[in-house]
Amino acid sequence: MRPNKDLEKPQQQSYWWVLKLVAYAAVKLIIESLPS
Repeated sequence: MRPNKDLEKPQQQSYWWVLKLVAYAAVKLIIESLPS
């Protein structure tokens, strides 16, 4: 394993975490703005 690849992995993971968080927030907002 190269140290470069090891450094890239956590960065990608945190990027995916941010994406998931944004997507979750967007879905929550849409559901809340929809008439029940």
